[in-house]
Amino acid sequence: MRKLKFLIVANNNWQSWAEKIEAIKDAFLPHVDLDIDLIKTQMNVIPFTDYGEGRVGVEHDFYNKNVTVKANGYDIVEFVVPLSQWQMPQKNRGYRTDRDAGPIELQVGADENEMTEYGPVGSRVRVNHFVVYTLHELSHACYMITGQPDRTHEFYDKYWDNSLPYVLADLDWPEPHEADLKSTFFQKIQMLILQFFNGDKKQAEIIGEELFQISEQLKPQPKPPQDRFDRFCQAIIAHEMGGNAKSLPMRLNNPGAFRFAEWQRKFSGVPHKSGYTRFASYSQGYAALRAFVRSACTVYGKTYNPLMTLYQFFAKYAPDSDQGPGLAKSKRYAEYVAERIGVPPSTQLKSLV
Repeated sequence: MRKLKFLIVANNNWQSWAEKIEAIKDAFLPHVDLDIDLIKTQMNVIPFTDYGEGRVGVEHDFYNKNVTVKANGYDIVEFVVPLSQWQMPQKNRGYRTDRDAGPIELQVGADENEMTEYGPVGSRVRVNHFVVYTLHELSHACYMITGQPDRTHEFYDKYWDNSLPYVLADLDWPEPHEADLKSTFFQKIQMLILQFFNGDKKQAEIIGEELFQISEQLKPQPKPPQDRFDRFCQAIIAHEMGGNAKSLPMRLNNPGAFRFAEWQRKFSGVPHKSGYTRFASYSQGYAALRAFVRSACTVYGKTYNPLMTLYQFFAKYAPDSDQGPGLAKSKRYAEYVAERIGVPPSTQLKSLV
């Protein structure tokens, strides 16, 4: 899972920030772990400038001097402006602008309790407008980090507010390359010199610590082994999803494609008319899958036990009778997952935790 540091600089005093931050984090799991911090400000005057094509946004120099400067060490920073200060609120109210001074810079104009509908047709729910705007702008930011062509609007045009799962499935996160780290290292040196000239010793110390951390990353290091258990869970999701982020289980926040059972209620699971379980959020559906798989790998139960091979596990988890016509589909399922994990399908479950 890719981890990103995200700073929100909010020119407001909303009481619901904890709830909003949790909703943003949940939306990106399990693909991206957003480490989100919040700084509240009270800026009385926020200058805007013409972005072209009838759009206006926060003036770039003002953003760098008053927002970006607070985000040393972050991958992404977002400036949240109340509608009373956002010029032309009837037009665009969210932008990804630049990263000329360090982190990728986002901005959103919104009020605390604005609501809109979000999600796929047929199962749309009421969600906060600010959260929807932020998810969209974060999609742009993620593409900028991976270096891939930005397909945010392509998915948005096709799937409207349910575009985020398609974005997350499309993102290909590279490992940091030495050239990228060196580029960042020299950018930080320039920022360090600037902070010394400005007399800001606290920011200079922060940047100095970041320089040390980057220098440590530039040292040759052995690649840590990947977690087999996480690969096991992710392989199940990939198989159940079948390349279709719009499948019914995914729309129900059910990455394990569980049929409803009472134990799932502790993860907010409720029965759906299809027979599948609907979870309140993707993170809860993913937590249910992890709990189920871990139990199968560690607990000697009536149906599953740690001595079962992957062949035996998937004969129970996805029996051929549950998959429609075809021969040995559970066998192919086991072989697909085994290949993803990097083990033979005869591997016992106890070795995967």
